[in-house]
Amino acid sequence: MEIIIPLPQSSESSTYKQIQGYLKQLELAIHHAQKSVEAAERNELEITEDSYVVFEHPVLESSLRIDGNNKAIPTTAEGFLDNYYDELQNVELKINLA
Repeated sequence: MEIIIPLPQSSESSTYKQIQGYLKQLELAIHHAQKSVEAAERNELEITEDSYVVFEHPVLESSLRIDGNNKAIPTTAEGFLDNYYDELQNVELKINLA
């Protein structure tokens, strides 16, 4: 069983209300992941040694594949962070239970 939970993308956070709103979205995403794992446990899904929890960047992977074909990947960390900032903000929590 694979659980994929998109984490909220960071947006403008220049007020306490905006920061609290973002944290609430993050809390809800984690809560959803917890409930999914609890449901799998209740259903007695067997966990294998291949189970894992990771953070993935699917949009970044796609962009790197495209840019790699064009040989346009930055060679410095600063260039990488500058070029792929938006892609780095798109994070998924992936839980593989079996």
